Amino acid sequence: MHALKFFVLPAALYALTLAGADAPPAAPAADAKAQAPALPTNVRVADDRTQAEATPKEQLAPLAPARDRPAPRTADAESLAAVDAYVKAVGGIATFAAIQDRYERFNVIRHNPTGETKAVFERYFKRANSVREDWHMDVPVGDQPTLEVLQTYSGVTGQGWTKMMGYVSPLDPKMIYMLVWDKYIDDFFVSWQRDGYALKYRGEGEVQKRTCHTIDVYPPAGGTESRYFFDKETGLLLKKHWRTDSQDGPVRSELYYGEYRKVKDMKDPERVIQYPFRQDQHEDGDLIMSREYVEIKINSGISDEIFGQPDGPIFDGPIGRNDQKDKAVEKKGEEVKAPWKKDAKRIVPKGAGDEGAAKDAPKESGAAPAAPSAPAPAAPSAPAPAAPSAPTGMNVKTN
Repeated sequence: MHALKFFVLPAALYALTLAGADAPPAAPAADAKAQAPALPTNVRVADDRTQAEATPKEQLAPLAPARDRPAPRTADAESLAAVDAYVKAVGGIATFAAIQDRYERFNVIRHNPTGETKAVFERYFKRANSVREDWHMDVPVGDQPTLEVLQTYSGVTGQGWTKMMGYVSPLDPKMIYMLVWDKYIDDFFVSWQRDGYALKYRGEGEVQKRTCHTIDVYPPAGGTESRYFFDKETGLLLKKHWRTDSQDGPVRSELYYGEYRKVKDMKDPERVIQYPFRQDQHEDGDLIMSREYVEIKINSGISDEIFGQPDGPIFDGPIGRNDQKDKAVEKKGEEVKAPWKKDAKRIVPKGAGDEGAAKDAPKESGAAPAAPSAPAPAAPSAPAPAAPSAPTGMNVKTN
């Protein structure tokens, strides 16, 4: 059990690394990067040249000086027009406001010089700032071929929990912040102003031979800006780039968005959003991470119960809030009440939406996921909260 204390936190950070586009900043001032694009993986090179040989590096203009930084919650007319066109293209304010819960399942592939590391992520969102993630990582642990982790935060109770290797531990405020940071039930550009961001138009640019509006987005509390590229014709977001500093110097990163598909609201099929089912992240021109969405469900009827405390014994773990209390509970042999139903074949979150609530519901391709036996990604830089209630900068919107 004590070995587990030193293992859970690194595993959590490792999982966040797999979802690199969503990983929170190591410090409030380091949440952004600037970059030069390389060919995304969903655009194939026809000849035998490598991507590096086939795609010359794009020279980016330097980021704006500090004196050019706009005031929080402000935007010029050009950036407002581009953002409004984007929001309208992907669904519109009214459609996003109608979203009460959301489920998504996606594959994450981490590209390394020695091979690939794969994981499957499932996310559940619900208004009132509730977030849950189930991680299924291609990493051997003991005699198990994969690492299964569940992390959840309930905006109703203000409590967060993690479960791994059968044991449950409460999340402290810092880990809650890492879980909910940059997790939107709707879209970042629906609420950028309310969250304290600022926008600045930087002229036209080009992504894969498409003319784009380029906009710098400045986070609150002085964080470094990120640059967004919106297709001038369709309004869709094609790329984001940012910069961070490392021991080896500045790192330029890009996140490409592609394969937009329509997702219908399950309560009102007339409401439709568009979402990029393919996202590729590059660092200094090298592909490091791919995210492939398999399923997205809007308003499927997710229950508050799946965001509660998971079933399993509590240990005096690394992310706990009160070691003495946790030890006392474990000593007494008290067990946590299960928030989901079990059967011999799988564990299904009770209230996960439409098919998920029924124990013997028929298995079908559009059914809610069957993974809660285990369950981390643009970027507030506000400090972590002092209590496990919804932290400053939490981005699951309640409107």
